[in-house]
Amino acid sequence: MKDEVMKRILGGIILLVGIVGVALSGMGYVYGRRAIDAAGTQADAGLRFASENLDAVVDTLVLANNTALEINEAFDTVEAAVVDSSQAISQMIPMMDQVTAVISQDVPQSLEAVQATIPDLAQVAKVMDDTLTTLSRFRIDETIPIINYRIQYDLGINYNPVQPFDISVQQMGNSMEGLPQQLRDMEGYTAVTQDNLQTIGDDLLAISQDLDDVNDQFSQLPPQIQEYIRLVNDVNDKTRQMRAAIDEKLATVKQILTIAMLWLGLTQIAPLYLGWELLTRKIDN
Repeated sequence: MKDEVMKRILGGIILLVGIVGVALSGMGYVYGRRAIDAAGTQADAGLRFASENLDAVVDTLVLANNTALEINEAFDTVEAAVVDSSQAISQMIPMMDQVTAVISQDVPQSLEAVQATIPDLAQVAKVMDDTLTTLSRFRIDETIPIINYRIQYDLGINYNPVQPFDISVQQMGNSMEGLPQQLRDMEGYTAVTQDNLQTIGDDLLAISQDLDDVNDQFSQLPPQIQEYIRLVNDVNDKTRQMRAAIDEKLATVKQILTIAMLWLGLTQIAPLYLGWELLTRKIDN
């Protein structure tokens, strides 16, 4: 009698374990699929977020590449302008030598030569002034008595200057007093100007060389950016491929889960049967 009771108790326990196993199998199937779907949604959202960020990175890199190319072209333009300016200044220096020679030597000598002739020019001017004044005053205004015929005649010269010609020549000579020496004194200033131009030309040449070095280094940036763009695009393509394949992977995992839960449920048939048999077996008197 006691053995039968123990068998029923054991059967109840076995039956309860089988029922729990079946319940766990069903819950594993339902909640496992839900967990897989949730994980797939999170994975897809993470991959989509990563892909969008990678797209933004590519856009930024493309913008940086275009900017680098524009800066490179700008450096080329500035470098060419600086080189042209340096060459123009270098070409100005020989011209400044000639200008200095003309201003400080030729022109003063010419002015001194003119000043030396001013007294003679003044005398000639006085003679011309007296002659023109005399000719301007020449008039014939007579009447022939017999035939009563009036004769009027002049040379047609109207000479009445504000001041005599010789005085004007003398004033012109006075205005040139000290001018030759002033022009000679400019030789020092032009020499300083030449030195400054030479310094500026050298500085511009050095700047152009520095710009060329910077431009050479900067020109290496676009290829590097383009390589980064290629790498990011490769990663983004793989991310999209992962998003496309994630559904297939999750479907496979669901199948495995279904098989596992089904196997777990099937393994409970024997305990359920055995427990039910032990629990429902009649007790012999």
